[in-house]
Amino acid sequence: MNTFLIGKKENLVPVEQAYLNSKNINIVKDKDDAFFYTVVGGDGIILDKETKEICMERPVLRVHNSDGVKSLGFTCDVNLSNLKQAIEDIDNNLFSYERVNLLKYTINLNGAPKGYALNEVSIESVTRGRTVLLDTSIDVCGDIEKLPTPKCTGVLVTSNYGSTAWNASANGPILLKDKNSFGSLIINLREAPIIFSKYITQWNSVVTLKTCYDALVTADKDTFELPQGSSVSVSISDNHAISFIKTKNTEEKIMDKLLRYIKYQSERVNEE
Repeated sequence: MNTFLIGKKENLVPVEQAYLNSKNINIVKDKDDAFFYTVVGGDGIILDKETKEICMERPVLRVHNSDGVKSLGFTCDVNLSNLKQAIEDIDNNLFSYERVNLLKYTINLNGAPKGYALNEVSIESVTRGRTVLLDTSIDVCGDIEKLPTPKCTGVLVTSNYGSTAWNASANGPILLKDKNSFGSLIINLREAPIIFSKYITQWNSVVTLKTCYDALVTADKDTFELPQGSSVSVSISDNHAISFIKTKNTEEKIMDKLLRYIKYQSERVNEE
């Protein structure tokens, strides 16, 4: 079984050394020769447009470039401290696949970009921190539902996969995984006068955000201008997805990660 490594050169060294002990896995220099890709870095490395496109081609093993203590690694169960165990699991065929469908976004302007996001699609004012006013609607097979969207500093549409990043950046809710979780969308408001979130489970739902002011649209790490009166539509893609490898003896429940993170933050506060 062959793997191809993706990440910064300095982060790949300990991973290369760990694979030397594998019985069945070889590192290859040509990604086309790989059975799966090993992506090494923080949670955000896979959000790079080029990396994201590559990762749709093969199953992906995510490896966080930390010891798993100081960094939460919401989306990475494997880190430098348990990498050998993950490799042993793959050697012994003790792994499964978790398919995550990407968010499809379309900016509704002539010649405007279309693309795919793994974490989230967000709208905020051109002047960061200023409030924006949006007309938000959900289309489910032609049935249009208007959402109350008061003035706020940003609106974010995310999947279950991206909800952990929303929590880390703006204290939004985390969607715990269930059998339908990766066909779901969640809408959140940032710094609004009311707490609001909308959880959408219908697979064919299309969320459309129309801005009343000049705004910016950010899809993972890519940012585009959204002129006043224009809109962006977001849905779950049927055909674009990434399959993540989950190894049996390294998988960690999200609640365990949260408790570990809370404990780490408490210890930091006490030290200060």
